[in-house]
Parts: sequence; structure tokens; C-alpha cells
Amino acid sequence: MEFFSQASWLSGCGSSSEFAPPELFVKRIVLKKSVKSAVWKLSARGLVSPYINGKAAAVELFLPGWTDYRKRIPVREISVGHLLENGENTLEVTVAPGWYCGWISRGNYPGGKVAYGRTHSWAGELTVAYADGSQEIIPSDGSWCYSDKNILSYSDFYRGERCDYNVVPEKFFPAKTVPAPEQELCRYDAPPVRVVEVLEAQEIFRNADGSYTVDFGKNIAGRTVLSCTAAKGQEVKIVHGEVLNPDGSVYTANLRSATGTSIVIWDGKEHTYRPEFTYYGFRYCQISGVEMPMDIHAEFLSSLSEREGFFECSDSAINQLYDNIICSQLGNSLEIPSDCPQRNERLGWMGDIQIFIKTALYNFAGREFYLKYLDDVVSCANEKGDFPLFVPFNRPEVFAGTAGWSDALLSMVWELYRFYGDKEILERYHPALSSWLEFLNQTSDNFIRNASRFGDWCAFDNSTPPEFVATAFYARAAKMLADIAGILGDEALQKQRMVLFNNICKVFTDKFTINGRLIVKNQSAPIFALAFELLPESFHAAVLEDLLYDIEIRRQHCISTGFLTTGLIFDVLSKFNCRDTIGRILLNKKCPSLLYPVLKGATSIWEHWDGIREDGSFADPAMNSFNHYALGSFGSWFYEYAGGIRMAEAGFRKIRFEPFPLRQLDFVKVKFRGISTFWQWRGDDLYWEIDTPVETELVLPERNETVIPGRYCGVSKGYINKC
Repeated sequence: MEFFSQASWLSGCGSSSEFAPPELFVKRIVLKKSVKSAVWKLSARGLVSPYINGKAAAVELFLPGWTDYRKRIPVREISVGHLLENGENTLEVTVAPGWYCGWISRGNYPGGKVAYGRTHSWAGELTVAYADGSQEIIPSDGSWCYSDKNILSYSDFYRGERCDYNVVPEKFFPAKTVPAPEQELCRYDAPPVRVVEVLEAQEIFRNADGSYTVDFGKNIAGRTVLSCTAAKGQEVKIVHGEVLNPDGSVYTANLRSATGTSIVIWDGKEHTYRPEFTYYGFRYCQISGVEMPMDIHAEFLSSLSEREGFFECSDSAINQLYDNIICSQLGNSLEIPSDCPQRNERLGWMGDIQIFIKTALYNFAGREFYLKYLDDVVSCANEKGDFPLFVPFNRPEVFAGTAGWSDALLSMVWELYRFYGDKEILERYHPALSSWLEFLNQTSDNFIRNASRFGDWCAFDNSTPPEFVATAFYARAAKMLADIAGILGDEALQKQRMVLFNNICKVFTDKFTINGRLIVKNQSAPIFALAFELLPESFHAAVLEDLLYDIEIRRQHCISTGFLTTGLIFDVLSKFNCRDTIGRILLNKKCPSLLYPVLKGATSIWEHWDGIREDGSFADPAMNSFNHYALGSFGSWFYEYAGGIRMAEAGFRKIRFEPFPLRQLDFVKVKFRGISTFWQWRGDDLYWEIDTPVETELVLPERNETVIPGRYCGVSKGYINKC
């Protein structure tokens, strides 16, 4: 697709350093007619921040976006007619290395290698439509100039930002035209990064060294905004972190080589400072170099904003746990679904979203956001059809897929189809999934695979053998792709894949069971086996018994699951009607448990169950994020079981209302896409109600029927005795 008719690609000094400074490009134009509208198309190998007449031309951040730059370069269009004036106008574009050639794309490379390129550059066309019906195109070309100085010394996702208000651009030089990208330019309509919430300081206290620590009350991905006046030449340092050291200072050891720091050199005037091309993962910031009073707040950034689901129950700690899931999803949804927003990582690790996608789609309207990511996943596949560990993938020389991570495309395609009921999603990605399944077939040994690099990552008991995990996911892939073939009308392929599934299950059963029981004794193994339906039904009771023994007796209702099974445990236990066990797990506050981080003050989901140990010390800072959504992947249970909203037809065109009340909760209230459900204990009886805009199957002891859209309520007598 041709995006630019006249634009050239521009660069400034051409620095190839991974900490190259952002560059300011300027052009003055004169508009002699009345402007009706105007659209500015912008693309970059890097990031751009456009201004017109000193005002930001876009509320979106980090334009034009992040994708697989090896295959395509994004183009954004923004409407700017309201900023243009009759007469002289000043256009400004600041260009930064960003995801293209900043530290995030090459900082871990040995020997100075780069993933995409060494220098940042940009191109754009401003198309002005006049009231008289004519139009004018102002392209990026040799008439633009770049400055020799910039107030930003650097602005990088890992390194942070340094801003010096004393720097004033003095000399301007003609912009240098550079070769256009060989990659395809793509129209980029995915949801951009925006400010989704503004957080005021909840507490500010002074430290012994004279600095101030600010608590914003929630662990977010975003930036601090500081308005104040400081002496000319005064250095103001803003250090961001998720938790505090015992002395009240901000804890940064877990950021690894990321700095989490903004440095601002003041010029004696009043300014409002906010970082331009970076963000941080933080609840707290520590400010030095400025005295109170100062105006400070935080801006929560995300590409998601439209809530689909809401949950509330009688237990405040569980409500906080649910809020933590929401917070972590928002904070790890900037351009891509990422692992964490704070340390020198912030990558699209696929194991995380593979298990979290169902919860994600209950929480937020994410169709376009996740479809864009799926296109990136497909573009990052290797020639054999396998998928990498994270996407966008910038380390082709160390490509390695693994069970539970390479499965992300399948999981996401399946859930996006289920949630939106669009078969085109299945058709669009079925070829890539078919190639991947063939890769799994060719790399199996008599239906056993051992490509499980991480196992059940971050499990307290990670004793599940690699071949167990990899073979379980192999079987799951065969079964789900059989279902997809059936939906697409290919019965022969469906049968072929079901034969494959059954063959894998038989070999799995022979290898991993003795006398009807699994040989692996932990929580993860039976959850895999029961959730993926890998064993004969006659084995279920014994396998469930072993699972319950580990949960109830061995661990006293603490969980030991990791990234891949925490999202499955409640579904498995609910399927077998283990209500009391679920209730005890849910309310358990010992470590490891769902509520233990909440008792430690968590406002987001942790990477590890014991990120802060019971004695207050921190887990190994080499890998200890306090904002990882993967262990919050059980959140779909709040909607489907606690709230009773079960999908009966794809796209929720028809639902089944079948609440799963727990004795440990007094009430539950859930909303999703206009569906509202509620239940409450009234003595031994259960009062329930549902307000539904779609045809609904009521599945209750005293009422089992299909009803038309409307509001329904009733009382199930003596229901507590069934729990």
C-alpha cells in the first residue's frame, strides 16, 4: 500500500549509539486559505512526538507504535486541522530511538549487534484540505531542518530520561534524507497508548537525606508529572520503584540494569515536566533536588481502556485481588501484552498471555489490540512454523520455542473467536496454526515431546518433567485444532486431528500413569491432565484425589501452581464440584496463596507468590517483578463460576446462567457486556438474579429453562446444604 506520495525519510546527525539523543525537526509553513481539515501521516524507525504551533498534535503516545520491524514499519494518521491557523504555522517532530534502535531492542546483544537498525529516522505527510475544496501536501523533505541541540539528552525505555531546560536550540541544519525502509509500510490502527487514569499523591514523606518519597497508591505503568520551580542549574532526580526499602527509600534492585530514573535540570523557571519517550513501572517515586510545595501526580498509561467486566463480592481482600488483576492487565498492555513494565525487559512473553487471554477478554474490550499482536506473532514464526518465546522477537539467532509459550497463537485465536463469534479470526490464522501443528508432529518422538524450557514457570513446586508439560500441550493443540477444523467445516481434518489427539493421550497415559494414577505428585501435573482431558475418564477420580491431597493435606490449602496452571486450577476444581476446597484456597492468606500478596500491600499481581517474604525481605532481585499478570489468570473464574456467566454460543449470543456459590462468600455481583448477575445467601437459601440482553439458559435447582432477554430472579431453598 502506498502511504506517502512525496515524503522522504529524514535523519539528523545519524548517531548510531543505543543511547542516541532524540532529535528535533522543524518546518515553518504559511497557509493562505481557510483550513477545513488536515491529516498528518507519520511513520518512523523509532518514535515520533509531533507538535503544531507549540501544542501536542496527538494525545496518543509512543507513535507510530511497536511491531515486528523486521517485516513492517507502522504508519499512524492523526487529525490536526484544529491546530492549524491561517498564516504562519510551525511544525515540529521530535524523533527518538524507542523500540526500534534503543536499548530495549539491542541492549542485551553481544558484540554490538542490532536487531533492526542503528539509527532512528522518520517520514510524514501533512495533507491540508481547504474550505474551497483544494488541498495541499506538506511532506518530510530536504526543506525541514534539525537542531544541533535538544532539551532531551536521552529518552529510553530502559535508561530513563534526562531533560535540561537550559538547552535552547541555536543552530539548525538541513535534514538529511536517508533510504526508505525495505520493509512494508503498514497502516497501524491498533489502540494506541494513552493516559487512562490520573493518580494523585496519597502520601508524601521526607527521607533522612532530604529527598521526598511519594506514594501514588497503586502500582502502575506510566509516568510522574512534576510542576514546580527550581534554581537555574538545579538537578532534580525522580527515581521510580514498586516497593520501598525499610528506610522509606524506593527499592530499585529488581529493576536490574534499567534505571527507573528521570533527571531534570531546571532553568529557574516554572515547568511541568513529564517524560516524553519512556515510561516506568512504579507505585512510588523518590524526588531529590526540589523542596515542597510541589505539584505532582502520576499518569497511568495503557492501550486498553474500555472495561467489559466488573466483579464485586462480600470479601474486601478478594475485591482487592480482583482489582490487582485489572491493574496488572492495564499496566502490561502498552502496544503489546507484556510481562512487566519496570525492569530491563517489558517484552511480549507469550506464556503470560497464553494463559491470561481469557481473563483479559472478560476484563477489557481488546479485540483490535490482541489481533494486532497475533499478526506480530505470525510474522515472527520461523521457517519451520514454530513460534518464539516473546513477540515482537528481536533475537533471531537464538530462536527457541517452548511448550506453553509457542501455544499463545492457538490460545488467543481460540478465545478471540469464542468471545467475538467471528469465524474469520479462525480462517485468518488457521494456516499458521496448521504449520505449527505439523512442526509439533515432526519434532515429537512416538507422540512424546520434551520441548518445555520453562515448565510450569514460577511454580512453588516445579517438579513436573519437561516431557510431561510439552506432551500435554501437544495433545491440547491437536484437540483444539480439531475443534477449529470442525467449526470451519473440514470434517476430514477434524477427524484426522482427533485421531492424533487420541494417540497422544494413549501414549501420555502409558508413560505418566501407574495403576490409574499420575506418577508426578504435585499440583501442576493433575491440573494439566484434567484440564486438557488427557486421561481416560476412569482415571479422573484417583487423579483428583491426589490433587486434593496435595492441596488440602500436604499444603493446607496453599497453592504451588505456576504461570501455566494457576489459570486452570479453579476451573478444574469447579468441574468436579470441589466448592469447599476452592473457598479455602481463595481465602487462604498464608504463603503461597492468592491473598498473601494482598496482605503484603500488593495493588498488582506479583511475578512470584513470595516476592516479599514473610519476614519482609525481598525475593531474588534478578527476577522479582511486582507487576506480572500471569498469576492472575484465574480471574475468568470470577465471571464464569462465581458470577455464573457461561458462554452457550460463541460471541455470547446465548449464555447459561449457572452460579457456583461458595459458603465463604455472602454475595457476588458481576457485570459483563450488559449482563448483570447477583447472588446472596439468605440463611440457608440462595437468592439470585440476572438481567440479560441475550437468550439465556437458567440452570438452577428449582428452575431449568431457556428464557428470552429480560430480568429474572428467584430463591433456591436450602442451597447451602449443596455446597
